[in-house]
Amino acid sequence: RVWTHSFRCKAEADLGASYIHGIESNPVAIIAERLGKRLLYQSTSVLFDADGQVMPKADDDRAERVFNQALEQAFELRPSSKTRKQYRRSRRLDGQNPSSPHLARAADEAGATIAVVDAQGRGSPEPVALASHPAGDGDESPSAVSEESHGAESGPAADGHENGRDDAGSVAQPDENGASEDDAEREKRLRESQESLEEVLMRVLHEDLPGMNPAQVRALHWHMSHLEYSLNSDLDEVCNDGWDQDDDFAFPGEHCMVSDGGLASVATGLATGLDVHLEKPVRRVSYMEDRVSVEVAGGRVFTGDACLVTVPLGVLKKNKIAFSPELPAAKREAIERLGFGVLDKVALVFPKVFWDPTALIGFASAERGQFPLFFDGSRSCGRPVLLGLVSGRRAEEFCEAKSDEEVVAEIMKVLRQMYGDLVADPIEFCVTRWRQDEYSYGSYSFIAKRSTAGDYDLLAAPVSARPCDRRKSQFRLFFAGEGTNKYYPATVHGAFLSGIREARKISALFSSTSSGAPLFGRDCVKRLVAEPSQCKRMAVPKPLRRPVEEMTEVQIRKNVIHNYTFAISTLEDPLHPTTGAEPSSTDAHVATLSPSLTRHKRA
Repeated sequence: RVWTHSFRCKAEADLGASYIHGIESNPVAIIAERLGKRLLYQSTSVLFDADGQVMPKADDDRAERVFNQALEQAFELRPSSKTRKQYRRSRRLDGQNPSSPHLARAADEAGATIAVVDAQGRGSPEPVALASHPAGDGDESPSAVSEESHGAESGPAADGHENGRDDAGSVAQPDENGASEDDAEREKRLRESQESLEEVLMRVLHEDLPGMNPAQVRALHWHMSHLEYSLNSDLDEVCNDGWDQDDDFAFPGEHCMVSDGGLASVATGLATGLDVHLEKPVRRVSYMEDRVSVEVAGGRVFTGDACLVTVPLGVLKKNKIAFSPELPAAKREAIERLGFGVLDKVALVFPKVFWDPTALIGFASAERGQFPLFFDGSRSCGRPVLLGLVSGRRAEEFCEAKSDEEVVAEIMKVLRQMYGDLVADPIEFCVTRWRQDEYSYGSYSFIAKRSTAGDYDLLAAPVSARPCDRRKSQFRLFFAGEGTNKYYPATVHGAFLSGIREARKISALFSSTSSGAPLFGRDCVKRLVAEPSQCKRMAVPKPLRRPVEEMTEVQIRKNVIHNYTFAISTLEDPLHPTTGAEPSSTDAHVATLSPSLTRHKRA
């Protein structure tokens, strides 16, 4: 969901996704640098109190400490919790994303490196692997999805099971989600016992709140608002058990904005040479045993061997696309359960910059969530642009329900409270209303109450028209997007990697086999290293049986990050970019992947 808006004055602003979250080993960051983009981060932060004064550091520190301790206690109160967890930065966007201790240890043990591009292969029309495995791990073709490529998910050594039998020797029968009866019953109990994150936090905070002064309480509410920005939802809609299940897989490094064209220019760079049909909204997808057809507005029909659906979760929730036959019940229920929030932005172009462009700007309003965050956009486009953010119900009350002029008037009250009455009116502005956008109906996914990470797997499961045990049955319908990636939800790189994941599936199923014969029926499920659903129409990914801290770097790359390859002939030399501004040697807030752009070792 990328949208870089261009103003009449030549200013630009990312009004959809704005950040690459963690640039170390992040494929989107690598691609952006190959396109000659600068990656800009905010190294500091300033929090203003409701009266417009800078929040005393002692009050902010006390509030953040109390908030992180409350998150840790909420983690321990989960029905599924067996361990403790330390929350280090509450997903703060200033500075660096901390390394996952599990992934960092696995990388160190494997001595893994990322090959951005081989110097002798630069400009080659042949696909070049941007992510490579350590030598000797048995590299495979991107089209070959095998039992080995899911080493942490399959086989008796990985999950402690053999031939479908549990440790007691009884046969575990899979349900429609591909899990055993015990797993299904456990997940059912988990859904029924779920509380919202807000409920649990308020319960554990009741002893701390009486001892906090009013400024500290407002700072505490700001930290909660910052987390609501990250989740694009109010905390009372977020499930306490699982809202942060993707933390262990986060890429380390700075959170960066993209210069000179924003994230849309990265997508445009990747789309070079592709046949993309614009203004052709899809109305119906019909998938049969031998082909698939897609009908767009106006009645034109496209046909093919397979269809990859990448529309936002909000479009699926609204049933804006008719599927024939109807999607399996398990997939429809997962679509309904998963949360899909809203994060709206107000982009303002001013006559001059009056804020610190290197700082994340926070506002601890008297009422929680009233434009709690502001981002600088001036360094990425060279114009005085400032973006205000609001999420969840506040977004629906402000941006979604009011006129542009009313919204701008509200946000200018906040800015003048922080920076004084002399702040000039904006010369241009743009207000988003993502909940009303017919091609999105929201912003990004989150784990809502009565939802689990397993719902992401159900969304990702390919679908066949008939049961997969039929002799001529084949999977024709595939799904990608951030809402199908439980490891990297709500991120641009999560959407990108889900596309690579599905490309590997389609390649594995439709490429010629060694015998030259196509795959049908259960052979398709086996090739995808998946489990058939109860209705036999979905191939549900096998769950990770091994904790991430026990996985090797090779298993992490094959199971979670996947291989990603594409032709680089259209991407520019990062050492000699021809588009975009050259990084300034005096700008300390331009992030680079490494001193040498030709080879980068994972942090």
